[in-house]
Amino acid sequence: MNKLLIRCLDTEWLADILLDDELWEHRTVSATASHRVHDVVLAKVAKQLPSLNACMAEIGEGKQAFVKFEGEMQLPKSGTQIAVELTAAPSGIKGWEAKASYSLPGQALVLTPLHPGVGVSGKITDTALRKKLKAFGEKLAGANASAGTPDTKKMEADGLIGKTPDSESYGWIIRTQASSMTEEELTAEAHSLLETHRKMTESMKYSAVGTVLYRQESPFDELLRGMDVTALDEVIFDTERSQKLFNEWRGETLTPASRVGGQAIADVYRVSSSLEAASRKQVYVGDGYLFIEKTETLWTIDVNSGKPEGKALKEGILTINESFVHEIARQIVLRNMTGMILIDFIRMKEAAERESIRRRVQDELEGYGHISHINGCQAHSCRIYGFGPMGLLEMTRSKT
Repeated sequence: MNKLLIRCLDTEWLADILLDDELWEHRTVSATASHRVHDVVLAKVAKQLPSLNACMAEIGEGKQAFVKFEGEMQLPKSGTQIAVELTAAPSGIKGWEAKASYSLPGQALVLTPLHPGVGVSGKITDTALRKKLKAFGEKLAGANASAGTPDTKKMEADGLIGKTPDSESYGWIIRTQASSMTEEELTAEAHSLLETHRKMTESMKYSAVGTVLYRQESPFDELLRGMDVTALDEVIFDTERSQKLFNEWRGETLTPASRVGGQAIADVYRVSSSLEAASRKQVYVGDGYLFIEKTETLWTIDVNSGKPEGKALKEGILTINESFVHEIARQIVLRNMTGMILIDFIRMKEAAERESIRRRVQDELEGYGHISHINGCQAHSCRIYGFGPMGLLEMTRSKT
């Protein structure tokens, strides 16, 4: 049975995913953070980095962000105030990351002020519908001037945005949801996005550096990003307040059952003890254990059967290795391992046995991917290459 625990505390919100009462994933976001990923904030260029087509920019509270400029966008001079979209939160020694080509997403449309052109979601496969939506997007792009959008050339001259090769018209991305909406509904959403952008750019003229000009995500958006709540059997909240906040955010009745479990739900489901165990290098599995280490460049997982070699051979190496696969997959997700991951199973001589283990690891991670599209094993984020010449199972997992 799959469960999601949600706790909304004063300073942070937490989400825990349990499969058959085993903790697979733990997420936490600040409830009081001044900045969030995908916020559009007013920044001031501190230093140009021409070789990287980027700059360092102040974003308030003594913080700086590494800002990337795409395509032919020109780097603004030091001291220039620009709008940037935060793309990655600080991690380790790295600070905030951002991009100058911000966007404003809606339910069916995405407004891209600094990227003229129209794109249609690849998930819309009907040729006639794609053509119709493309034409609608081009009509929107051509009508920007008459829709009362800001004069982007003047904004460039005033230093409010970076220079672009063509900023006469804005760009639009048409999302999958547009396929089920009428042209009137899409037009209304487009006008709403344009009005939001007009107000945002107007506020840039009198706002302080670090001001959030546009926030597209709530703490729940960040906390539950990439998670299919409908794939869960039960959602359990610590308080009625948490349940109310969640329902207001979701705006619809939950498909899975939901209930308030009390403030001790983390103790009931042993969340703290599972997280504490995940911080150790040694994880016990039956009579054996996994030895997990992180270096600067990769993760290593060593399988130890805990049995004498003769007894291990008698029981069967493949059977013993199979008994560790589930916990290996769980630890990969729970520890959010990224980069190169090398797994040292007990040596198997037969290629068929090694392929069997590779498939089992992939199946475990892909199975979790149906619940958490971010931290499961998806084609774009997780690749299992197989056993290399050193006899190690090699895989990579991208950052989320």
